[in-house]
Amino acid sequence: MYLMKTYKDNKKCFGTLLVCMFLISFAAASYANSENGIDLERLLSDYKDQYYDYNEGPGAESLANLGAEDAGPKYIYEKPYFKAISHLYWALGYHKIENIKAVDQYMIINECDMYTNFSPDELEWKEIRTATQRFLTKNKGDFPTRFEFEIPLKLGDYDKKRQTFNILKEYQIASSRRFEFLVKDFNMNLCFPGFMAQSIYPTNLIVEYSRPVRIIGIPMSEESANAYIKGRRRFMIEKYDKDYHSAQLLKNLRNAYLVMKVKFFTHGKLTPGRRGQDALQLMGVLEGYDIYESINKQNLMYSESYVSFKKEGAVNVMLQEQLEFLRKKSEGKGMLH
Repeated sequence: MYLMKTYKDNKKCFGTLLVCMFLISFAAASYANSENGIDLERLLSDYKDQYYDYNEGPGAESLANLGAEDAGPKYIYEKPYFKAISHLYWALGYHKIENIKAVDQYMIINECDMYTNFSPDELEWKEIRTATQRFLTKNKGDFPTRFEFEIPLKLGDYDKKRQTFNILKEYQIASSRRFEFLVKDFNMNLCFPGFMAQSIYPTNLIVEYSRPVRIIGIPMSEESANAYIKGRRRFMIEKYDKDYHSAQLLKNLRNAYLVMKVKFFTHGKLTPGRRGQDALQLMGVLEGYDIYESINKQNLMYSESYVSFKKEGAVNVMLQEQLEFLRKKSEGKGMLH
């Protein structure tokens, strides 16, 4: 899909391989690691509120397919599926073009059929690998660096005085900057059985934001809170509790989903993760977050944005503070050390 649909077994086709094979359009700018850290002035001058509308690439979603409530200019944030994450690693400079294993595994992840058909022929595959290296060198700067990550929440009681829906203590985010995520399809057999076990593309991520996240409640009007409670009760009766009404079950069904939107700028080192496998440290700015009633993004309950769309190129105060943090973090020993 991202390189070419078919590869004809002849040299004439390979002569135009870069034309017929490497057509890709991603919508986010990226910034590679620097030995001296991040140049903040360049970062601020290049960081613009650009509006993206595309339907190509891993996890991409066309604005035309979004609901009316989401209409208007906005960023598109990739969902952290393995294909999309594999592009992020190249955008951030985690893999080097000289690393043949990384290049081959990029093809396994993104072009399984091509790898399966042509890798047994070492001469044919060498040409494909060379073309892939050229493609990555030319296009990695346009690979996606904006991603969204989901965290489930459970709500407690509604506080009328504060007009806030409390989040249960075990689901509260008191003040955290670091979060650990798995790619969505980490447990699937990609291309061939056993590949994930030998992959050098980490599926475990430690995401460090440039500002701490604190979410212990959801601001909400009493009218909206009543609508949410009644909607949860209807859901309970229809799905679980047709014969009687259980107060405890109703509370257990008070779900919500936090969707954090992040723009990545750099990576750190592999470090032991909580799940018993190495995790790659990634650093970025938190551009905002949404809280929905359902995991499929129905019924937006609350939204917070740190990016101003009022004027192209404008970076609002909160976002600029995050970029300042990135610069401080990159001084001395560098990012995430």
